[in-house]
Amino acid sequence: MIIQGPEIYYAASCLILVVTSLFCALVRYFHMCRPFDEEETYFYPARKLITIIYACFALPVVWLFRMDSPDACLFMRVFLVLLLPGAGVLSFRRFFFSKTRHRRLIFVLSGIIPLAIMLACWIYG
Repeated sequence: MIIQGPEIYYAASCLILVVTSLFCALVRYFHMCRPFDEEETYFYPARKLITIIYACFALPVVWLFRMDSPDACLFMRVFLVLLLPGAGVLSFRRFFFSKTRHRRLIFVLSGIIPLAIMLACWIYG
């Protein structure tokens, strides 16, 4: 498949998104500055969650391999709509409300359900 026209810009931006998200995920997981690395759970409680969120931004790579597929195109259209609200809610709750009740219900509603829909679309695409 030869990419022509505006599709080359879409493919380049998707490739930049995937590579940048993987780089940010690796940096977030392995790098902690000197005074904060001793008690990482206190200073940055959502570090592992943010690493997973950065890694989820590499999922649109399926569109790079199957640009002609309508399923992959559908996945690209709904990807950010499904990922960003759940990721925002989970990281916000992890920073400020980690000790409150009903934490598992919020985690399932805002995290697991959108991720399950995205993974099903990714597999189908």
